[in-house]
Amino acid sequence: MSAFHRLAADSDGRWWVFDGAGRKKIVTGVDHVRYTGFYSDVLGYAPYGRNNDSRYPSRSAWERAALKRICDWGFTALGTGCDASLYGREGLLYNVPLSFGHHLCRQKDPDLWIVPENRAPCSYIPNMFHPGFAEYADRRAKELCSSRRNDLNLFGYFLDNELVWWGKDKARPLATGLYDTVAKLPPAHTARKALETFKKRHGEDKIGFLAFAAETYFSVLCAAVRRHDPNHLILGVRFAGFNGAHPVVIKACGRHCDVVSVNSYPRADLDRNVVEAWKGGRYQNIAKLLNWLHSLSKKPVLLTEWSFMALDSGCPCTYATGQRFNTQAERTAASELFVRTVLSAKGVVGYNFFAWMDDPKEGTSRTCPENGNYGLVSINDEPYAQMTEMFKNVHSQVAEIHCQPPPQERKVALLRTMSTAEHFRTQAAKATKGRVGCDILPYRTLILTGCGFEAQAEKGKSAFLSAVRLDEEMLGSYAGMVQLKSPEGRNIWATPQRVCAIDWKMDGRMGVMMVSGRYVEGGFGFELVQRLTFAPGFNGFLAEIVSIENTGILPLSIASVYARLIPRKVMKLEVDGGIPELWKAPNACSWVYPDIGRFSARTWDSAALRIKFWIGKEGDPHGDIVFRVPLGLVLHPGKKWNPQSSMGVEVHLK
Repeated sequence: MSAFHRLAADSDGRWWVFDGAGRKKIVTGVDHVRYTGFYSDVLGYAPYGRNNDSRYPSRSAWERAALKRICDWGFTALGTGCDASLYGREGLLYNVPLSFGHHLCRQKDPDLWIVPENRAPCSYIPNMFHPGFAEYADRRAKELCSSRRNDLNLFGYFLDNELVWWGKDKARPLATGLYDTVAKLPPAHTARKALETFKKRHGEDKIGFLAFAAETYFSVLCAAVRRHDPNHLILGVRFAGFNGAHPVVIKACGRHCDVVSVNSYPRADLDRNVVEAWKGGRYQNIAKLLNWLHSLSKKPVLLTEWSFMALDSGCPCTYATGQRFNTQAERTAASELFVRTVLSAKGVVGYNFFAWMDDPKEGTSRTCPENGNYGLVSINDEPYAQMTEMFKNVHSQVAEIHCQPPPQERKVALLRTMSTAEHFRTQAAKATKGRVGCDILPYRTLILTGCGFEAQAEKGKSAFLSAVRLDEEMLGSYAGMVQLKSPEGRNIWATPQRVCAIDWKMDGRMGVMMVSGRYVEGGFGFELVQRLTFAPGFNGFLAEIVSIENTGILPLSIASVYARLIPRKVMKLEVDGGIPELWKAPNACSWVYPDIGRFSARTWDSAALRIKFWIGKEGDPHGDIVFRVPLGLVLHPGKKWNPQSSMGVEVHLK
């Protein structure tokens, strides 16, 4: 029997880690156990490390205290980003990030990468077609692996972290993005040359090229690692969520690696008792997604990053990935639900919690200023007692949990929360007097009155509301958009070119405007209808999707339906995203005009909508309100889609 750790499935098809003595276990690790903590560009230092300088007489004293805590809380491994001085101590397993691509993508020579690294997650992918790639891989593997080949405490190696297998496009066209990115490189670039050679043999097969790139990457790197260390496991590339790579990439990873690793920041519904992760345009049960990943790759799965946050920690949690809760008690309940859910998946062999300590409240790097409550300990090195006690409890029974079915989902009929439409009407009912009016001007221009602000809709314009004003100040406009998918999987952002119909009617003291916008391009065509409801004395309106109809001659593959809050172009414009992904709170974003006012959107229908405002690199504002549609929605000519559940957003002005 090998003295090193190995992986195998039992007679029930459930995978385990086996140590040198043949004992089966589940790996439970924690990331970034390090004395300094996270550096803050704003502060110019790492506050956790500075606090440790005051708290401990020496670095070795902190190391002893940290290792004791890790063992007391039942963790069995050190994840990524940990101090090397902790490796192999107290019987803890450890992992080594080889960072093949990350190292290349920080070099000045653009021929070494397809997308460069920019100090942010999900920002780079190396040029696996470079003629020196295999030699580089061998040299780096020799440097980092050969001296560790006999270390019994080493669990395995990560090749890289969160590579952009979708290429440079943020919209993540998983099937075509890498091909399109390489096709835009200069002709002399060696990746571009590899693409041209591939096209001569296989034509414009974008998925085939992606598979070829993945096979090249994994075969070269894994061969290099195994040449210099045949004893330890290769733990994959820490895919960026379940949308982190196309299936052909996952299959290539499974062919060459021992484990498929994935980073996932899911959401926990404590009412329904279920944990869900994002994939394919919707949230899905994470246990099912893990089984899908295992089945596709034919290798066991390791969850290499996950976490939840709470606002009572003192961390702002305004810029960070993952779900937020109000209290540590809720955060702890979500974390325990996560552990029990993911360990129930037969193909899972463990997880690494992110992270040991919180982010600095001032943020980390300027390109990714995370300020979240990720830690087991605070920035002052004080443990979050509820979290650590929970881990101590569940880690004492991980083998039993791994053999149990997933937590049972609860029915939530009695726990239903108020929809956005209900919230709007409840607020509108508080108005004691007044009535919404609408002046219909020539050329079918409607101007609202009596609702605290002014909105204008005009036939022939592209926006549903061409002007929105408060106290005579122009704040912006309100428009629609549809995300279509081309037959090749490419995103088509289609904005109705003209408003073709506007109808107005009264509903008690409220006014209802039905606005239709049409789009025609080639054989594609659609009509998008929205219902806008206005209430007396209410500085805003309720917007709901009514329908989208295929008016063209080609089928429409619809990924999502958008509304857009387009701000007025001013010198000073800021985004206030509030606290995103906060449990049982509305998803909200605002355009902020200093000294003028706010133009905001919020929704309580978070399962059906997502709101995100941001300002692009070129200064272009994006005020996106995404209405989710059924996965794989295809409308044939003449067919219409209507939402089956409440999908509303409140637009506010103040």
